Amino acid sequence: MKLLIVEDEDLYINVLKDIVSQYDPKAECSFVQSKESALGKIEGEFFDLILLDLNIPTVNGAQDGDPAHGHAVFAQSRVVAPGTPVIVLTGSSAEEFIPSLVEHSNKIDVWGEGAPVQMVTFHAKHKLDSFPMVFGTYASQILKLKEVELKRNGIELSDSEDRLIRIFTRQFGGTKASIFQIGGGLSSAKVFRLNITNSAGVLVHHAICKIGSPETIKDEDIRYKNYVARLSPEATPRLLAVLEHGAKKTSGVFYGLAEGCELNAFNYVDTSKNPEQLIFRLESLLNRWVNPGESRRSVQDIRRMTLNDNKYQEVLQYVPWSDEFERHPIQVRWGVSHGDLHGLNILISNNDFPVLIDYGDIKESPSCFDPITLELSLFFHPDGPLKNSTWPTNLQASNWGDLTVYLNGCPYPDFVRSCRQWALRIAAGEREVASVAYAYLMRQLKYPDVNRDRVLALLTGAKAYYDQT
Repeated sequence: MKLLIVEDEDLYINVLKDIVSQYDPKAECSFVQSKESALGKIEGEFFDLILLDLNIPTVNGAQDGDPAHGHAVFAQSRVVAPGTPVIVLTGSSAEEFIPSLVEHSNKIDVWGEGAPVQMVTFHAKHKLDSFPMVFGTYASQILKLKEVELKRNGIELSDSEDRLIRIFTRQFGGTKASIFQIGGGLSSAKVFRLNITNSAGVLVHHAICKIGSPETIKDEDIRYKNYVARLSPEATPRLLAVLEHGAKKTSGVFYGLAEGCELNAFNYVDTSKNPEQLIFRLESLLNRWVNPGESRRSVQDIRRMTLNDNKYQEVLQYVPWSDEFERHPIQVRWGVSHGDLHGLNILISNNDFPVLIDYGDIKESPSCFDPITLELSLFFHPDGPLKNSTWPTNLQASNWGDLTVYLNGCPYPDFVRSCRQWALRIAAGEREVASVAYAYLMRQLKYPDVNRDRVLALLTGAKAYYDQT
């Protein structure tokens, strides 16, 4: 149990130490005595619970104690650690601040116990004899999280990731979680696969979780409800929980998987399974996102989906023909796409059906955005199986539109051909396919470690493919 205790009077510090040790002799307590030191601790460290005396000085040793300073610490804690409960120790001098604190005092099942606790609760300092009962409500739930066993499989977890996985496991009646990380990727959010078992050793859930900032997780939850709900149930895991509390300023969204799903599309292709079948099933699953109607858009409109104008200016030097090219208007089927359909975001069930995960980039876009992303992710995703491949040569890449030339010597020709055929079936035409490839490739130029020669050769190939139309 990790506690931040903000208190400047030795008498109360000693009493609080005794109370905490009664519940957890091994508790990690950080005692601070001023606004300045409290703000530094809240910003830099993880805590399960904050005990806050409002009447504190600005800096250690100062004689300017005032409830306004504690109120400032409280306000910052709601910004920096909105998922962390706070017990406010009050005196009569703090009464004017209580109404603004009460606004944050809703009840939440913070630690998966099934018993909601106040996110903010109040206790009078002159009644510390009854404080153990208040503190115990929180301490007992925090300590029960330690009963959950985590099998990390060599994965390093932050305090916040650890807490959210334990909370989810406990919330669903589990006692053990075996954790597997899904790729590294470029996102600050992390994706894990979890196997949750109960006290009898029985599987409770195969689950996927994405852990990141509250804004990232809230956005994914909205996209899931707005877009993923349109798809057939077998296309995606079902939403199990969104956890917003108990982990400082980190949230998590959790989905339930069918059994299996240990393969992803990258290693599925690498094991020489049936890529044509995989792509056909993906196309069938995502068909509800395809818009049968067409509209007129510029190539620039499509590029802006992957690379904003500021970043575009930074890479423009490599593609001197791009300004003129982007002014071209083209026919597009503007539907919905997953937006980041690389191989790690496609899990494969035991019966070889694809299951999509990670919904943070779902958006309205050209219909062929997903198949082109999947094809090119073989090279450009950090875990793509062709990231360091000598295929294609630059000459082949400049013939990207001619599969007869392009696929000569390709390690996965059936997969690439199937992705391209899928793109052509659902696009308004070849110009849409070429423009989406252009947009995807322009985005790659912003990464310093990219194989720039390959990107530029493929861009030449996408432009030549467009020009022949």
